[in-house]
Amino acid sequence: MGISCCKQVRVTNGNVTRIIADGEKSIVWIKGEKIGSGAFGTVFRAIDTETADYFAVKCIPLKPYKDHSCKLIKLIQKEVNILKTLNHPNIIKYYQTDLDIHNNEISIIIEYASNGNLQTFVSEFKPLSHKVLQRFTREILMALSYMHGKGIIHRDLKCSNILIAEDSSIKLSDFGLSKLIESDDKVLEIAGTLYWMPPEMFTNRGYSFAADVWSLGCTVVEMMTGSPPWANTYKLVKDIIKAITSPNNFPEIPSCSAELKDFLLKCFTRKPEDRPSAEELLHHPFLTDSFSAVITATVTEL
Repeated sequence: MGISCCKQVRVTNGNVTRIIADGEKSIVWIKGEKIGSGAFGTVFRAIDTETADYFAVKCIPLKPYKDHSCKLIKLIQKEVNILKTLNHPNIIKYYQTDLDIHNNEISIIIEYASNGNLQTFVSEFKPLSHKVLQRFTREILMALSYMHGKGIIHRDLKCSNILIAEDSSIKLSDFGLSKLIESDDKVLEIAGTLYWMPPEMFTNRGYSFAADVWSLGCTVVEMMTGSPPWANTYKLVKDIIKAITSPNNFPEIPSCSAELKDFLLKCFTRKPEDRPSAEELLHHPFLTDSFSAVITATVTEL
């Protein structure tokens, strides 16, 4: 029951207008328990009243932002427009948007990931095994490679913005800060969460898709330790920015295998033009096991 990226239609039922894809049925849902919250809204579990299928519903009240509601609606529209263009097994799926005039609320209906977010998972089960780190990292990279191929930078990659489905597959979510750019464009505005930001974001030269690769490295460290680089060392904003931008100050890499260390060093390449792309990193030995195979063969020969 996917929503395609084709022409949209509006279905009005009382005070609610549902924006859906042409040819798809409107989802009528019942809100259940709260499962999360964000800067502008609250996420609830919901069911389709016809099929009993689960969904997640992000409810955003407009009343608290009445003086800035037009700006907020534009931000929501931008996120939804990006979500509608994405169709990948490791990216959360978008279904429809409801405009509730009576309650002055916007609801975004998306895929339900029953195992919560990666931050909670890591907090409960760290340290993650090498195999789990491999699989999660590979699936995040597959989603990033797909997004970058469509000209989209995520700009806020971190464990709390990554969900885990019932089958334990990874689902990238929260595209509120994502940006669509041309392949040669550079973005100048600072966006994201400080500990995960790349050094080039604090220069006047701009940044591009490589910013997500640096953030991926920070996210892998977070999966290993429960915290991103520098989080346990620097607390003041000015100190964090200084640590990120100092040429000789690299993120501390926890004790790990040689192939994982090499993978992280590549993610943390200071010059973005020298940093491997998401697609290139998918072929790194950490994710293919060829690095370990070479070491094993060498030791055996000795």
